[in-house]
Amino acid sequence: MRKSEAGKGVLSRDETLFVKTFGNSPFIRMVGFFLDNKLFDFSKKEIIEELG
Repeated sequence: MRKSEAGKGVLSRDETLFVKTFGNSPFIRMVGFFLDNKLFDFSKKEIIEELG
């Protein structure tokens, strides 16, 4: 197995199953963030920092 294939199929720290399934667009990452953190209240600045 090549080094580049070693981590294939494994989610990275910032990649959720939702993002992996629907794509890594800013909109999808934002929706995934809100789905994962629906019980919390975040400022716009905190959301922007989390989405990168």
